[in-house]
Amino acid sequence: MVWSPQVRRVDRKGDGERWVVGHRLADDFLEFASSRARPNTVRAYAHDLKAFLTVVAKEPVEVGPADVMSFVTAQCA
Repeated sequence: MVWSPQVRRVDRKGDGERWVVGHRLADDFLEFASSRARPNTVRAYAHDLKAFLTVVAKEPVEVGPADVMSFVTAQCA
C-alpha cells in the first residue's frame, strides 16, 4: 500500500466539517455518508475505515469480500 490512512477533519467554510482518510474512494464514501448520517456517525465511519484499511494494507479498489470477512472475524475474536 502506497499511502497511509489518516483520519482528518476538514472544516468547510459555512458548511460544517468533512471527515477524510486520505484516499479518494474512501473520502467519496464519507462524503456520501455525510448526506445521510449524523456527523458523529460519519466520524466513526472514518475511524473504522482507517482501522480496516490499515489492517488490510491494500488499496481500497483491491479490497474484496474475503478481506472484509477476515477483518470482521478477527475483530470478533
